[in-house]
Amino acid sequence: MTANRKIVGAIVVLAVLGFMWVPASHASSITAKLSPSTNSANVTAYINTTVTATTNSTILKVIGFFLFSPFKNNTAAKTFNSSTLVFQHMQDALKDKNSNLTLNYLNMSYTLVRENLSLPNNVSGVQLAYHLRIQMNVTGIFNGSTANLAWRAFNTNQSMNISSGTDVNHVSYASSKTYGNSTLNFAAFKTSMSSWNKSYDASTNTTTFSYDAGTTLNTSFNWHFKGSSLIPSTFLNISIVRDPSYSISTPGYAVAGSNTITVQSSPPSSSPNSYAGIVVVAVILIAGMLLSTYTRRRKSR
Repeated sequence: MTANRKIVGAIVVLAVLGFMWVPASHASSITAKLSPSTNSANVTAYINTTVTATTNSTILKVIGFFLFSPFKNNTAAKTFNSSTLVFQHMQDALKDKNSNLTLNYLNMSYTLVRENLSLPNNVSGVQLAYHLRIQMNVTGIFNGSTANLAWRAFNTNQSMNISSGTDVNHVSYASSKTYGNSTLNFAAFKTSMSSWNKSYDASTNTTTFSYDAGTTLNTSFNWHFKGSSLIPSTFLNISIVRDPSYSISTPGYAVAGSNTITVQSSPPSSSPNSYAGIVVVAVILIAGMLLSTYTRRRKSR
């Protein structure tokens, strides 16, 4: 019985650690549209998190039921004014990267959906689907034609209570106050802007910089007990993945620095591609002139 109690105790500890693990954003995307004429940017962030825990253990099923009981289907949306803590926390996070920046508008909306899973081979579990959308308007990012984009990699570990008892920045077991990676952590995008993918659309005169951070967190929590004559084989699986992407667009042709982009009125006409085009056209014209001269000489003979 002592051995069995130790096994059960280990299962409880592992379950608590696993279920309290803070999930990071999955399939997240941030889009920032710059406006040089108004010295501003409109930012929209979609942060989607899915946490799935599965087990074939009756004990863990019971533990999981109680651990996940605080999470219920819920939805909320709110526009925060400058006097609220949420607004101030967000502005502090942005200004920490660019002291000249001002947050003018902040709206958050989220949906939380809980689903109990029933799978083959006596496997069951719980899945939490959590969707957060953030809309912001910021000013003070341009100095002339150059935009300071250091704020793109903003992050904050402060509480963001969109409603009573609902902190959208920390998805965790309700009784836990020790959080891991916060939801609003985009430090993965601090890589130099010059290394971002760049595209220029001449038809709209728009430059877009994009960056896929790849899998910044890919962790699987797997625990397996082989079993014995008294206790059957048992497992607990929890997977957490983070793969955010970012897109920043601006009117005009822009070139990137480390934390800045500089907007020009039009792309340089003396680019290598332009030279190549001129050479090709010149070769065709010269070849055509030579062929025409040769043909006239043949006819005159």
